[in-house]
Parts: sequence; C-alpha cells; structure tokens
Amino acid sequence: MLLFHFIQKLEFFLREHHFKNVSIGRYSNDSFLFYIKNPSKELRHLLTIFTKSVQNVGISNIEIKVDFSLLSAAYDSDTKNIIEHLLMLIEEQKKSEEIMPNIKLNQFQMIIDEAIKYHQLFFKYQPSLSLETEKIEIVEVLTRMESQTYGLLSKQQIQRIVNHTGYEKIFDEKVFELLVEEILPLLEKEVLLSVEISPVTLRNLSFKHYLITLFEKKNIAPNRFILEFTEKKSYENMHRFREIIESYQEVGFKIALGNFGGNNCSFEYLKHLPIDLVKFDIEFTKKIDDSKYQQLLLHYVELIQTLHIQSMVKFVDKEAYFQKMKEIKPDYIQGFCISKPKNLEQIIGDIL
Repeated sequence: MLLFHFIQKLEFFLREHHFKNVSIGRYSNDSFLFYIKNPSKELRHLLTIFTKSVQNVGISNIEIKVDFSLLSAAYDSDTKNIIEHLLMLIEEQKKSEEIMPNIKLNQFQMIIDEAIKYHQLFFKYQPSLSLETEKIEIVEVLTRMESQTYGLLSKQQIQRIVNHTGYEKIFDEKVFELLVEEILPLLEKEVLLSVEISPVTLRNLSFKHYLITLFEKKNIAPNRFILEFTEKKSYENMHRFREIIESYQEVGFKIALGNFGGNNCSFEYLKHLPIDLVKFDIEFTKKIDDSKYQQLLLHYVELIQTLHIQSMVKFVDKEAYFQKMKEIKPDYIQGFCISKPKNLEQIIGDIL
C-alpha cells in the first residue's frame, strides 16, 4: 500500500512539473528506476523538493524516508552497471553529507548508552582485491548502529555523536568486543581485517592495553588486524604519536591512513608516522576520468610504494574504472566491481 501511494505521489509530482508519461520501474522491494530527459541540476532540485515533502507529511500517518541519486544515461551501456552506480551514489551521499538527525544535545549520550547496553551495533564486510595475487587479502569492517529513536545511523553520524559525547574510546572498545565474537569463522580464512577507529582512541594507552588483553583472551593474533584512522588536523605532539603507533606495530597490528589526499592532514602524517597502508580519498575514484586526477593518483601511488607503504583505492564500481586503476597499480582495489558490503555468512562464502 505504501509503495503504491508513494508512486502515485511521484507520478503526480512529475506530471505537475510537466514530465508526462514517465515510465517508472520497480527495481527491488524498495527501489524504483526511471528515465527523464532534463538538465540534472534542475532535476536534482525538483526531486529534493519531492523527497522533503514526502518525508515531512508521510503516507497514511506513516513516516517515509526517501533517498535518490541521478546518473547520466550515457554513463554505461550496461544497465546493471548503471543501477549499481546509482545505488553506490546513494550510499556515498549518506556518507559525504553526514546528515544528522535532529537530535537534542541531552540525547547524544542516551543514544550511545542505549547502543552499547543493548548491543545495537552490527557489521558489514567489504573485501579488497590484491592486484599482485589476484586474491581477496583485506576485508574492511563497516560498523552501523541502530537507535530505537532515530533508526539506522551511518558511520559518519555515529562518529559525530561519539565525538560530541567524548565516547570515542568506550565506543571503539564496544565495537571490538562485539566484533571478535562474530568474526572467529572469518579468521579461519587468510585475510586481514581493517577496522576504522578514532585517532583519539588510538592515542589512548588504556585502549591499547584493552585490545591486547581482549585478543589474548580470545586467542586472536594482532597481526590479522589493520587499525585505520583519519584526522582533520594534525596532532601537536607528533613524536609521541609516532611512539604510540610503533607500540601497536610491535605487537603485530598494522596501521592504515584513511581518506588520503582528502581535506585532512594525511600528507603531514605520511611525513612523520610509520604508516603501513594508505587508503585514497573517494575523490580520486570519482574523478578518475580527469587526466589531472589520473596523474596525481599515479604519482602518489608510486611515491607511497617507494616509501614501502601499501596503497588502496576504494569505491571502484565498474569494469572500465577497474581497468584504469589496474594501470595505475595500487596494491589493493575495493568497490562494487569486486564486491558489495555483505554480512559475515556471505563474505565467508565468497572467500575461497
């Protein structure tokens, strides 16, 4: 009933704005696909108006959440690639826009307390392909949180709440506590697990003690894990930060620098810290058709490999981009062209 009335609203809205006889196809249980000949900027504006009107009013007194993405029909001749890219764009919009629900200040702590107490954290897993061995060698752990009040929260939304409450260490400890219980079957495979944590947590020595104690208790080897962090502004005491990272590496952990080349201090950290793996910012993948970005990425990869650091490009979603990335020769490629994020059972079945 909801889907039926939603499409009626969409069809009426399109006709109201002079788009007549638009064919709207249902792609999956909650996704629709349609083609319109119209400038994308204007169409984006109109669809934003539509989604806000539906979300504000709802349907039959039921709250409705709507997301959309646009893509030129000339993007690819393969319909499957077009649809997968549309779905990826929706996911990336959620991440990049960091849309925060209208949460009152006194509710931030309640949300985290609720998630930690009731174990409302869950994980998806996304594999990365090694170009050297042509095998899946790294699996990235993607953390999500369910709030009884605000629904499913993305990693960016979680991070903003965690940072606001000062719960970085408590939250990251809970992530590992739940994760090690779930991933034991995955550790039977010859893969590394990459987990993003707050740099504030990473610099907290009691977290390192917690992590080592947990791994010893569960008989898990630290050398199976990559700890990934990203930071906007560089830490003042760089010498101390280096010592902390080296102490993690001494017991076996590898350290990854995320969103490299983005709007952060990644270059500063590359100069001073002993990094094992660099993960490039999404902008390099989005603009890989731009010759400037191709050259930048090519030389960054060469530079990083000269420093004996491994490199990874992410969000590679179709074969043409995959082939371009292979020419640039990063150590690892991740994206829909390799695999979508999956649950534990699915990912174990995919890794031979």
